[in-house]
Amino acid sequence: MLYKIKILGIVQGVGFRPYIKELFLQAGFKGFVKNVGGDVIAYLFLDDSAGESFLEVCKKSIYDNAPSASEILDIEISEIDNMSPEYLEVNSRYISMCDKKGDFYIEKSASEFGDYLPIFPPDTGICEDCLRELKDKKDKRYNYPLITCTVCGPRYTILKKLPYDRENSTMECFSMCESCAEEYLANRRQHAQTISCHDCGPELSLRVFGENDNLLDGKSPSVSVYIGNSKESNERLINKATSLLNENKILGIKGVGGFNLVCKIDDEETVKRLRRVKFRDKKPFAIMFKDLNEIKKYAYVSENEGRALVSRARPIVLLKDKGTLKCAKSVYGESNYIGAFLPSMGLHYMLLEKIGPLIVTSANESDEPMITDDNDFSFEVDGILSNNREILTPMDDSVVFFDYKGEMRMIRRSRGYVPLPVITKSLEKNDKGVICLGGDLKSAFAVSLKDRTILSEYFGDLVNIKIQENLMKEIDRIIEIYGVKPEIIVSDTHPSYFSVKIAEELSLKYHAELLKVQHHHAHIASVMAEYDLSHCIGVALDGTGYGDDGKIWGGEFFYCSDDKYFREGHLSYVGLVGGDNASKDAVATAICYLIQMMGEDKVCECLKESVGSDLKMKVNLLSAALKNGVNTFETSSTGRLFDCISVLLGICFENSYEGECAILLEKNAEKFYGNVVEYRDKIIHEFHESVGNDFLNQMKMVQFILSKRREGVSKEELAFIFHLIVAESIYCECCEIRNKYSEEKVCLSGGVFANRLLIELIEDRLEGDGFKVYLNSQVPANDGGISLGQAFICSTQSGARPASES
Repeated sequence: MLYKIKILGIVQGVGFRPYIKELFLQAGFKGFVKNVGGDVIAYLFLDDSAGESFLEVCKKSIYDNAPSASEILDIEISEIDNMSPEYLEVNSRYISMCDKKGDFYIEKSASEFGDYLPIFPPDTGICEDCLRELKDKKDKRYNYPLITCTVCGPRYTILKKLPYDRENSTMECFSMCESCAEEYLANRRQHAQTISCHDCGPELSLRVFGENDNLLDGKSPSVSVYIGNSKESNERLINKATSLLNENKILGIKGVGGFNLVCKIDDEETVKRLRRVKFRDKKPFAIMFKDLNEIKKYAYVSENEGRALVSRARPIVLLKDKGTLKCAKSVYGESNYIGAFLPSMGLHYMLLEKIGPLIVTSANESDEPMITDDNDFSFEVDGILSNNREILTPMDDSVVFFDYKGEMRMIRRSRGYVPLPVITKSLEKNDKGVICLGGDLKSAFAVSLKDRTILSEYFGDLVNIKIQENLMKEIDRIIEIYGVKPEIIVSDTHPSYFSVKIAEELSLKYHAELLKVQHHHAHIASVMAEYDLSHCIGVALDGTGYGDDGKIWGGEFFYCSDDKYFREGHLSYVGLVGGDNASKDAVATAICYLIQMMGEDKVCECLKESVGSDLKMKVNLLSAALKNGVNTFETSSTGRLFDCISVLLGICFENSYEGECAILLEKNAEKFYGNVVEYRDKIIHEFHESVGNDFLNQMKMVQFILSKRREGVSKEELAFIFHLIVAESIYCECCEIRNKYSEEKVCLSGGVFANRLLIELIEDRLEGDGFKVYLNSQVPANDGGISLGQAFICSTQSGARPASES
C-alpha cells in the first residue's frame, strides 16, 4: 500500500525533509520525501493497509519532533489507489532510485502549486548551535562571518523561486567544498541550502577610503581593498574593520537584508556625522547589543520583551531606558526608549565581541530605498564591508514594542516576519487571487488567496519614485514565486495616491477587476482579519486618510459588519492650511486651531508662553488662507490634534520625523502618570461638565486643556490630562454605538495606537465597562497594515467599490 503524507506550513528551509527521512528510516519504512511547491510531501510504502490508529500515531510523531524552526499547519494523509497514475509514477520512481539512495531518501523537488498560498520561512537570526561553532576554535567555521545551518540564516531575501533548493536561491553560484558537500548529506546541516564555510562560501571584501592619503594634496581619496576568502584572510579583514570602528569611523556593512551604516555609540561627533550622512536629523537610532544580558544592564526588559529579542525574527524592541548607557546624547535624544536588538549573523557577533554596542541603521537616506548592491552605495563613509552573496529582496529590521499587558505591537513588519501569512479561517472560500496595494505612507502590499494573506516587507513612502519601482518589482516577484493569478486588484480611495495609480496599471496588465476600499475601514478590517471577527465597533485614529465626503479623516468611529461599515461618529472637522506640510509644521497647525477657536487677534498672546517667538506675520497669512480657502482642507485628524496640544504645552513645534510631537507629548504624560482613581474621576467629571455631550469636538478639547493651563497646571500633568480626555471621548462614543447595535467588541487601529499610554487608558476604560478590545498584533496598526484590511474586505467585495463608482 502507498500512503501520501502532505505537510503544510513552514516546512521548507528549516530541515524538514532530513527530519522526515530520519524519522521513517528509524522506523524501518520505505519511500521518499520531497519539496513540492511550498509544501513537503512524503510517500510511504506499507505491506498492509494502515489503520486509523497507525495514521494518528504517524501524525503525532511528525508533530512532536518537528524541527524547531518549522511550524506545521496541517498534515494530510491519504491512501493512493494502486491502479492510479500517481501510484504507478511514484512506484516506478522509487524502484529506480532506492538501490542508489536507500530505503527512504530525499527525492528531487517539484515546482507544482496547490490552490492556496504556500508558506515560506522568513530570514532568521543566528541560532545557538551556530553561535557555539562560531566561537569554537576547533570548529571549521570558527569566526566564519556568514555561518548558517538548516534553522538559521537568510531565506526569503535570497529566494529566486519555490521550491526552496540551492539552485533556486542566490547561493546557487557558490559550489560546496568537499567537506560541506559531505555535511550536506548528513549531520545537522543535511540539505541546508545556505551551507558554506571559509573555503567555499561568499567572498568578503573591505574597501577602506583614504587610508594612506595625504589630506593636503587635494586628490581624490585612495581605496585600499581587503579580500576575505579563507579563514586567515577573513580574520584579517574583520580585525581591520574592528580597528576602523574603534577609531570612530563609519562603515557601510552588508547585512542579511541590505546594507547598514555602523559606528560606535559613545562619540558625539561621530554620531552627528552619521546623522549628516544619512540626512536624519533627530529620529533615534537603534543599538545592536551582543546578548540579552548586556541589554538588561541598560534597559528594563520584561519576560515577553526578552523572548522577542532572542527570537528567530530578531526585531528591534523599544525598551524603557534605565539611563545607565554611556552613549552620545544624539543617539536617541529625548526618547524614553532604547531601540535595542541582537545580532542576526555571525559577522555582527564578531564585531560586537571586540567593540561593544553599535549603532546599526539601514543604509538609506530618509524616504529612500534600502541599498543591497555595492554599486549603489554612495554614502560618505570610511569603508564598506561587503560580500558577494546577492540580496534579491531588500529587508529592513522589524520594529516592535510591548504594551502594558505585555502584548506585542508592531511598528514596522519586515525581516523576520515577512513572508509569513496572516491566516483568517473564515476566508477559506475566497478562491480568487487578490493583490492589495495598501496606502502611500509606510507602504506594504499584500497578496491573498483563500484563508492566507501574505504582506510584503516595509517599503517606505511612495512619493519617492525609487520606492515605487521597488514595490512594483516586488509585486512581480511575489506573483512569480507563489504562482498567484491576480484576479482582483485593490487600492485606497484617495484620488491622488501613487498606490492607486499603480493599482490601475496592474488591473490593466493582468485584466483584473479593480476595487477601492476606504482607508480607515481598511484599518479596522485589518484587526478583524487578525481575530477573524465578523462585526465590531471600529475606532480608527491616525493622521490622514481620504474620506467618503472628500475631507481628510483621521478620528473615526464605525460600526463594521462583515465587509460593510457605517460611520457613526468622528472628531469634529478643523480647517488647516498647507497640504502635506501640515503634518510637519505643528505651530501652523496650532495657529489654525486657535484662529477658528478664538479669533485671529488672540492667537499670538495664547502662544506667547509656549512658543515665544513673534508669530504675527504667520498668524496673518494663515488667517487669510483660511478665510479665502487658499490651500486649505478640513480634517478630523487625531494626529493633528496631538500636534496642536504639543505646541500649546511648549513640548514640540515640528515633526522632524513622523509622530515626533505625539511621541514627546506621551513622554511628558508618562512623567506625571496620574494613576490614582480619584484623580482620574475628578478630571473626567470636569471634562464632561465642560463639553457636555459634545465630547468629540476638538475645539472643546483644546479649550479644556487651555483652561487647565491657565490654572497653572504643569505641562506634564496637562499632557496626561489630554491623554485621559481622549480616552474618555473614545469610551463615550463607543457606548453610544453599543447602545445602538448591542455590540461590545471594539477594534482599535491607526498610527495613533503606537502610543502605549493611550492604549492603556482606553483599554482600562472600555474593559472596565464590559467591552472586549482588540488591537493589531501580527501587522502594524499604522498604514503598514491596511493592505491586510483591504484583503479582508475584498473577500466578499460588496464593501469595496468598483473603480467606476469611486
